[in-house]
Amino acid sequence: MDEASSALQSPAAPETVLSFEAGDLQDQYKELCDSANDLIDILAADGKVLYANAAWQKALGYSAEEVSRLTLWDVVHPDDQAQSREGIRRLLAGYEPPRFEVRFRSKTGATIHLEGTASCRRQAGKPLLIRGILRDVGERKRAERELHEVHQRLQTALKREREIARIDPLTQVANRRAFYEMAEVELARARRSRKPLSFACVDIDDFKKVNDALGHLTGDAVLVSIASTLRGSVRSTDIVARMGGDEFQIILSDTDANAAQAVLGKLRRALLQSVESNGWPVTFSIGAASFLVPPSSIEEAVRLADDAMYSVKNRDKNGVAVAMFA
Repeated sequence: MDEASSALQSPAAPETVLSFEAGDLQDQYKELCDSANDLIDILAADGKVLYANAAWQKALGYSAEEVSRLTLWDVVHPDDQAQSREGIRRLLAGYEPPRFEVRFRSKTGATIHLEGTASCRRQAGKPLLIRGILRDVGERKRAERELHEVHQRLQTALKREREIARIDPLTQVANRRAFYEMAEVELARARRSRKPLSFACVDIDDFKKVNDALGHLTGDAVLVSIASTLRGSVRSTDIVARMGGDEFQIILSDTDANAAQAVLGKLRRALLQSVESNGWPVTFSIGAASFLVPPSSIEEAVRLADDAMYSVKNRDKNGVAVAMFA
């Protein structure tokens, strides 16, 4: 067993305490300690409290008589016990720690946050006494906690603002700005993987008639329903965005022209079923541009998808057209 472990398990001999009381704790020294605002304690090597100044007693709510029956482990917070025991072990072994933090529990159970230093007095090379000077840093901890909470609230608010700035408030799908940001990522990924990529434009036929005949609230309900159907009809990895008005854009990753034709045909049927069940008199013109080699820009991809959509609209509306680009 090493010297530090032996000291932790063996209480100081009575004559050591008497020597301490007669020699070290002189009246002048005690008066000086008791007038200090910091918490000052002197411990035996096993952790028994030999002396605690007036500030220590006041902060923890113990009388001088009660202090005489305490050990350090009676007041250290349960969650700090292991850390404190290791600190004492190292101190007794000769490693004087730098400034440390510890939590004490008062007589009433209140938690007191402390910061301080400790030193070890030795006699004949053996640890004799531990002297600690501690300062209540509860106010600082509260200020730090409040600052952290303010910071967290600010981060949450900023995150929410960013989300609002990227999400269409009515339909809750990506807005135009978010679409272009995500599209750049998809385009870069397609260039790296050399896999096909399809851009689709979904336009609501005769949407103005809904607003004129049924009112804008119904028009909004149509848009919300369509956005929900679009999200539910494509993969989670695909991108759905409202570009404005009654136009939506979809990016289908790893999707060639044949696959895009099948997906968009199924999507149009789901959209028609949704609006018909509500009695809304609209249909859908859907155009897509599928690329085996990624386009030079997002603008080009969107333009070509729009061209395909207008080819449907200028024909009979209510259909799907997919243009393939090698």
